[in-house]
Amino acid sequence: MMFPGGAANSELQQAAADKVKNDIVTFVLFGFLVEAVSMKFFFIRIDEW
Repeated sequence: MMFPGGAANSELQQAAADKVKNDIVTFVLFGFLVEAVSMKFFFIRIDEW
């Protein structure tokens, strides 16, 4: 997307880039958390057998 105005444009792009980075980090951390929890339950189920 293109916005009119030089400084406002770069500020909006920077804010959007920061939001994307934060979303990616949140997604990756959430993925690791889900993976760790599922592996924990997987090993608990094996131990119960």
